[in-house]
Formats: sequence, structure tokens, C-alpha cells
Amino acid sequence: LRHYVGKIANALSMLTDRQGNIPPIGDGDDGRVLKLDTEPYLMVNESLLFAEDVLEMPGLADRLTRQGMALWFGDINKPKKNIKPADLTVCLPDAGLVHIRRGALNIWLDNGPTGLGLGGMGGHGHNDTTSIVVHLNGEALLHDPGWYSYFCSLQTRNQFRGTAAHNTLMIDSEEQARLLSKFVIMDDCTPVKLKLKQYNNGNVAIYCGHTGYDRLGKGIKLRRLVVLEKRDAFNWSIHVLDRVTSTEPIQVISHLGSDLSMQLKNARTIMIGNKHQLLLYFGQGKIDLY
Repeated sequence: LRHYVGKIANALSMLTDRQGNIPPIGDGDDGRVLKLDTEPYLMVNESLLFAEDVLEMPGLADRLTRQGMALWFGDINKPKKNIKPADLTVCLPDAGLVHIRRGALNIWLDNGPTGLGLGGMGGHGHNDTTSIVVHLNGEALLHDPGWYSYFCSLQTRNQFRGTAAHNTLMIDSEEQARLLSKFVIMDDCTPVKLKLKQYNNGNVAIYCGHTGYDRLGKGIKLRRLVVLEKRDAFNWSIHVLDRVTSTEPIQVISHLGSDLSMQLKNARTIMIGNKHQLLLYFGQGKIDLY
């Protein structure tokens, strides 16, 4: 049990920002029998502090404060050291997750299977394969919408876990994996092998894709390249190149969502939160904001 809890804690630690937050990828399962601290569900620092004490695995959490749960089990007088690096590049190939942290900038890319592992039925998965999430100073410039509710209408649940709710591509208005009941997604979408390369200057290149549209019988191949490029000491550029080929005409729509306001500046430029520019390059197409 210690071995597997340790693996879980280590993986979770590699996916958090400096404040211990994780993005709402997939379903929530945030119900609790006992609530021992006041942390939001998506802040897992107290859980990681608890794992540090019980499993004697220093460096899982960044903050020194102890709000609740860790106080019940840990030694509050034991000094805590922040030995976790400020910047990191993590790839969890079995989960298909990438996390890049550069100071206050956090990028997550999800190229994992929809279900519980390859061949799973998507009990708590979402149609987010190849989706990218970008946070800066805790604000979601490109977000994951989360799960909303399990027990509202099936239409609303499907809207939040569907392809169109995530920062990825949708072809011919079809889901990358067919949605069935509230807790079942068809095993339609197999990720391609994730490739990551990190350069000495901190730049990172990620290659991903999936086979979710093979079932349409149009010879569709979908691949995504994400490049993080350092421009100067304070600025980074994120480049996303999508390449889709097919043997028949198809409709390709790229969906993007943000927690901040999005305003159309011109035919190829979207302002996010009045500070950040999203530049679009394509042969034919248009931008719709809604």
C-alpha cells in the first residue's frame, strides 16, 4: 500500500503548480466523508504534505503552511524545506500527461486514454485527448471546463465532457469518442505515442495525436505539435501546430476556451484578458466567439 500511495503522491506532485493546484482534467469525485481542511478540492498541497510525513518523501509540496489535514497526522515542529525545483518538465507516458512549469507559467497537455487505461470505458474520462491547458499566475488562459455535475441532465454532462469543451480539434462535428451513458464513453480514441524533447535553453517540443476519427472511414490522421519557446527572460511563446489529413473532404474545427474574456481583435488575432494575444494561422477558415 505504501508503494502505490507513494507512486500516486509522486505523480500528483509533478502535476501541480507552485501553489499545489491541478487543473480539472476529467471528473471530480470531490465528495468527502470528513473535511479536515479548508483547501479547495483542486489544491492538493495538504494531501502532499500528509504524504511527505507518512511516507517520508520530502519535496512533494512547495508551501510551508499547514492548514488542516497535515496537522492531524504530522509533526508541526519538523522543519520543512522547499527542495522541489521551481521549473520542471514532466512526462507521464502511461497517463499521457505532460506538465511544463516555468515560474508562474504552467502548461498541461493531455494525450492519455479516455478510459481507465488503454481499453477502458471512460467511466470518469473526458474527450480531451491532445487538449492543452495554460495557466499564468493562477489564471486559466486556456482552460479545462471540469465536470460541472454528474446528476444534472445528460445533455449538460455531455457538454462538459465532450470534445467541443476542450482545447483540441473536432472533425465533422463528431466526438473523438462516442458518449454513451453518464459514466461510459466508447473505446474509440487511442492516443498515438507521445514524444517530448527538452532543449538546453528550456524550450520544449511535444508530439501527440489520436485515432478517434478512424471510425469515420475517411482515412483521417490527426497529429498535434506543441512547442514552448523562450523569447526573453520574462516572455514565452506557445506554438500549436495541428496537421490533419484525410482521403475525403472533412470539416475541422479547433475549439479554445478560457476563464478570461476573449475578444476578437482582427481576422486572425484574439485578445485573452486584454493582455495576451492568440494568433491564428490557417489557409481557409473563420473565427467565431461564443
